[in-house]
Amino acid sequence: EGRIVAAVTKGLSLLAGDILTCLGDLDATWKALLAGRTGLGNQIVSPCTTNYPLGIVQGLAESFGCELRLQVFLTQLLKNVPPLPPATQLFVATTKGAVDDLDSRKKYPEPQNGQPWTLARSINDTFALETEPVTVSGACASGSLAVIQAAMAIDAGQCKHALIVAVDLVAEFVLRGFDSLKALSPTSVRPFDKGRDGLALGDGGAWLFMSSDSAIEEQTVSLAKLDRWGIGCDATHITAPCRNGSGLSRVFDQMLMGGSSGQVTPGGINGHGTGTGYNDAMEMLVFDAKCGSTVPFCSVKGAIGHSLGAAGLIEVMLSIKSLQEMKLPPTVGLTSPEGDRANVSGTTALPLQTPSIITCNSGFGGINAGLLLSRPE
Repeated sequence: EGRIVAAVTKGLSLLAGDILTCLGDLDATWKALLAGRTGLGNQIVSPCTTNYPLGIVQGLAESFGCELRLQVFLTQLLKNVPPLPPATQLFVATTKGAVDDLDSRKKYPEPQNGQPWTLARSINDTFALETEPVTVSGACASGSLAVIQAAMAIDAGQCKHALIVAVDLVAEFVLRGFDSLKALSPTSVRPFDKGRDGLALGDGGAWLFMSSDSAIEEQTVSLAKLDRWGIGCDATHITAPCRNGSGLSRVFDQMLMGGSSGQVTPGGINGHGTGTGYNDAMEMLVFDAKCGSTVPFCSVKGAIGHSLGAAGLIEVMLSIKSLQEMKLPPTVGLTSPEGDRANVSGTTALPLQTPSIITCNSGFGGINAGLLLSRPE
């Protein structure tokens, strides 16, 4: 169970990508994070739910959780995907798709292209890709797992190019679920804060293109390199993490100790940082144990909310911005760090200690995933 598995890639190039959050695209979201702004606002999704902060992308048509709203979002998210090489493999990460369409009380057409089992095929057809698409649904670690699965496919010679798409939008079904778990903050999201009282859900999506083709790499400026990855599951509880962070600890062991180059120390960590009591405590325990008390870390969910299956890929793209500017953004909402830590970004950004960064995510069922990225040479 504690065995360290081979988790070293060949330094795959991350060549292009973007995100869409309640703060805008990648550049707009990054600038807002540096300014300490939040895109969360209070909005009632239905008469059956309480008024909670949500990260809503404005201008989308139709009701929450429906296929029409999802398709409008995807059109906006994917509009700048470049022409894709032949035999590009598609990996789609989502947890629920247009889940509210499945409510028989609502007068929507029969669900077609917005459900988790049809979404990948729909996107594949949009880009006229000839390869079979892959759907990755691993709770809130789905976005990170999709990148890892694509990297494994490239390393194994199953494909040379991969397009990873991750998307999840606010839905009444999911909002009710988190409400029943008492996991939603009634006020504001405060990741890693002494007074944290819950998370906020948010619309979110991202896409990433990566390749091992040297000819494409020579024609494109690489955004970052994917050096290592890790996957671990503690299986402690269906919704709660292991208090000791056993699953996430194994993820860090794979990233920091695997391979022939020995121990690795990251320059910073973009944590999962939901703002819930148990998740944040577990993460800080692992960060201290595996990286020490000086490696800086942050969370972006106080500004954009938690987009579930899309969170991992959104945070990969924001981690690339951190590498480009050699700093972690402020952790919006954090004012009094748990344990009075000085190595978590609060109202100000923190510099990366080296040109490398870990981004990690944890999800229901005890699943954990992480990626170690570095600046291209």
